[in-house]
Amino acid sequence: MASKAEVDAVMAQAAKAGAGIVKPAHDNFWGGYAGYFQDPDRHLWEVVWNPQWEAPEADDTALSAPAGPGRRPGATCRDSTSITTVSPARSGRPAR
Repeated sequence: MASKAEVDAVMAQAAKAGAGIVKPAHDNFWGGYAGYFQDPDRHLWEVVWNPQWEAPEADDTALSAPAGPGRRPGATCRDSTSITTVSPARSGRPAR
């Protein structure tokens, strides 16, 4: 996300769409701002603003996603205000 206000807006959009707020957005010890929600299919999502990361302009620029578990190298994501582009949180707990 590009700002704390954008995190708050996405969290409100998720709640309005039927998601359960697991942890409201808050300031983190590392200087960021994040909140967590669970969608109706019980997937856990993290919405975060990191002041150390500059978001691209609101055009259709594709960003390279890092490779990692469950991600294929070279995967891309697109800058958007839709909650569908928010990355699932890695809680370390199995889905229920």
